[in-house]
Amino acid sequence: MPFGSGIPRWSQALAFVADGSLGLLPAQDQYGVWIEPAWISDAAALPAKAREVLAAYAAAAAREPPAMRSAAVQALTDSQGVLDDNCREQLLIIAQLGAIGSGDLAGVAQIKEQFGEQVPVSQYRYAIRGFLLAWADQDASVL
Repeated sequence: MPFGSGIPRWSQALAFVADGSLGLLPAQDQYGVWIEPAWISDAAALPAKAREVLAAYAAAAAREPPAMRSAAVQALTDSQGVLDDNCREQLLIIAQLGAIGSGDLAGVAQIKEQFGEQVPVSQYRYAIRGFLLAWADQDASVL
């Protein structure tokens, strides 16, 4: 699959599909879609950034917090101008959820500090981003 300059458009379409499936389907229903995607014939032929995004989505689909964080951070690194902003915002949220799921509440603010200013806040996800920061800011003794 030759991408050339098509990664932003590909990642935009990918983010659109992820909006309607990634967080809505249980992990066991994600096989063939995000976990071991059957719709990709040769993942090795994809550009590295595309493989990084798919790894982050697969980790989120499998509900594996440490992998969510590390894969999403990897995909976000040097993604400005390469990936669509909706995809980048999903990756930011996946990374922050991975930090929360791993018990690293301080990591949520660290991820925001590292990437948050680079990723525009969408009308659709602004409340989610604020909620994750508020959640991470809570007193750990109430958990």
